[in-house]
This record gives sequence, C-alpha cells and structure tokens, in this order.
Amino acid sequence: MENASKALIIAGAILISIILISIGIIVVQSAGEVTDRASTSMDQQAITIFNQQFKDYEGDAQRGTNVKTLIGIVSGNNTSNPNDLVSVTYGTNADKTAVADLDVIRQSIKNSSRYDIKCTTGAQGQITGITITDHANTP
Repeated sequence: MENASKALIIAGAILISIILISIGIIVVQSAGEVTDRASTSMDQQAITIFNQQFKDYEGDAQRGTNVKTLIGIVSGNNTSNPNDLVSVTYGTNADKTAVADLDVIRQSIKNSSRYDIKCTTGAQGQITGITITDHANTP
C-alpha cells in the first residue's frame, strides 16, 4: 500500500510539473507574439520616416532647384544605405542608382524649369524609385 501511495504522489508531482511547463511555454510564446507585433509596428514607422524624405518633393510643377535637392538626397541615401537603393528615372536615364549617374541627371536639370515628380513603392511600401518628367507648362 505504501508503494502505491508513493507512486500516486510521484505521478501527481509529474502531472503538476508538466502543467507548469506547459503554462511557461504558453507565456513565452505570447510574449514573443507581442514582441513581433511591436517589431512590425516599428518597421512600418521606419518605412514612413524613410519615405517622407522623398515624399516632400513629390508632385507636379516642382522647381528645378528642388529636383536637384531631391537627387542629392537620393544620392546620399544610396551611398549610406546600399540595401535600400532608390532609383531615379529622367529622360533616357532609366533606373539609375549610382552616384555618378545621379550627378549626370542632376546636371541636366535646369534651375528655371519645372518638373513633375512621382515616387514608386516596392512590395513593403518603401519608396524604390523616383520618376522625373518635364512639366507640360514649363516656360
């Protein structure tokens, strides 16, 4: 009888420890999900901040000086963030990301002219390209 009661006590202790381990695993998984959601939220915030530096220049009839500033920002970004390259398309220069190519585009922009700027985004919502076209009513 003593052995049977000891066996029941041991079995109960094992059952309680399994329950405690299961609860611990559930708590750890829940904490991981919260961290993942916070990380995703921060990623969206980073994308918004990244995009804003280019979106400020988007629109029709932008001055040539603003376009040159935008190209300078793209050039600086592409130099410091090789994983987040932004391409620029203007005229025959399509999808240029290299600093030398961006300088060629910048030199072809006239300060007195007006240009239309359109940003394109990738799958995650981050700006990946900028298209510059001559504004239709340029003097």
